[in-house]
Amino acid sequence: MLELRPRWRREIPGNGLGVRVFFAGGALYAYDGWGISYNSLRLRRFDVDSGEESASVRHSGAVRHVLSAQEGLFVLCDRGLALFDPVTLALRERWKKRLPVYGSRIVRMGRFVAILKQPRLVAFDPVRDERRHWDFDDDLSVCANGTTAFAATVGGDLFLIDVEARKRRFIGRVPNVDTVVAIDDGFVAFVASLRRARVVDDEGRTYQGSALADVELHRFGADGRALGSFALGASHRILKAWHDPVARRLYAIEFEKANGRIRFAIRVLCLERFAWIATVPIPPGYLPGEIDPANDIVAVGRPLREPRTELLVAEIGTRRLTTAYEPGIVGT
Repeated sequence: MLELRPRWRREIPGNGLGVRVFFAGGALYAYDGWGISYNSLRLRRFDVDSGEESASVRHSGAVRHVLSAQEGLFVLCDRGLALFDPVTLALRERWKKRLPVYGSRIVRMGRFVAILKQPRLVAFDPVRDERRHWDFDDDLSVCANGTTAFAATVGGDLFLIDVEARKRRFIGRVPNVDTVVAIDDGFVAFVASLRRARVVDDEGRTYQGSALADVELHRFGADGRALGSFALGASHRILKAWHDPVARRLYAIEFEKANGRIRFAIRVLCLERFAWIATVPIPPGYLPGEIDPANDIVAVGRPLREPRTELLVAEIGTRRLTTAYEPGIVGT
């Protein structure tokens, strides 16, 4: 079984449950957590190799997601969208008019920046001040390739959205979708198949509920055509996933609730064989943040006693692995 290898640690203000971290443009950006003065909250930039804090800016409009682009660093705030210099964090521009509040994610769709505000997707062109939106019946996961977005509701309805043509097309239905990821030649969806089961809650009470029967990876072409599904085994639910286009792998964070506690682990999937090739546990007490597949690193946080958080950037250690199963090295 592989283990995370710490690269550097830093303490940042705020409780770990509120700290948000993002890899973008070869740097790590972190936003202070809960428990400190609202007007003291800062967005910070760290060097991924040394951990040096190279820039910071006071920003009271909570950071919800960031996106590295040619124009700079797009930052999704509680109210609207902002553009910062990715190196100095100097504010370049801000937009609020007719944009959703409390969005959760942004993705690039050609000239548009798409904001996910469940269950609505809003596409915004900051140059032409143009907006387009689509409403759904349930919360969804979304990713994009070029001007096309792939959206999946938690219930399993799948859609392809062409932002330039203003068209949304229903392309199929699968069981419960955990998350979706854009890959070079299309999209993939992690799908959880559930079965009826007797469930025991944290207080020892039992009731009829559902349990994970299997996890499948469903692959789709850029045109939305289904290209097949692959059984990955009854592991655990997938929280988030990232694509490594060079190594042709997916990095995923899975979670399991047992005995009142939640355990997290990183799993690596080979897209050539559509099979897991590594499992790397996240140490107890740490909350998962973001993965940078290009550098094979992860950022996790551990709440400290004061309103402080230990930010840990660690090497995942899967670069040396081949796609073949290596006894004693690759665990499942």
